[in-house]
Amino acid sequence: MTLKHSLVQKIGNAIKEVARNKGSTCWYTPHMAAASRAITERIPLVDILLEVRDARIPLSSTCELIKHLSPSSRRIIILNKSDLANHIQLKEWLRYFEQKKCLVFGVNSHNKDNIKEVIV
Repeated sequence: MTLKHSLVQKIGNAIKEVARNKGSTCWYTPHMAAASRAITERIPLVDILLEVRDARIPLSSTCELIKHLSPSSRRIIILNKSDLANHIQLKEWLRYFEQKKCLVFGVNSHNKDNIKEVIV
């Protein structure tokens, strides 16, 4: 019983430590900051912006750097992993983005024919 109690206590302490450091920005390293700045600087220079999101969580997988951009013909949203998403919900998300005037496609990136449909 003591070993079990000790293990539970160690796990509890580890969880508390993670929770304490949750607000820490250590994970956002200088090279990530440099990449974010480079993306922000170059967005006005590109002709087409291809944003790949997870079809299962299309709103929360938005890139924060381009979240503020308005939908346009220059921006294409790809909902990847469409094969893993609920098909009814995927159709609703596609309709949602189309109503927002976004050019959007649901794809399975492991399926070459599926990718060709988007490219052609």
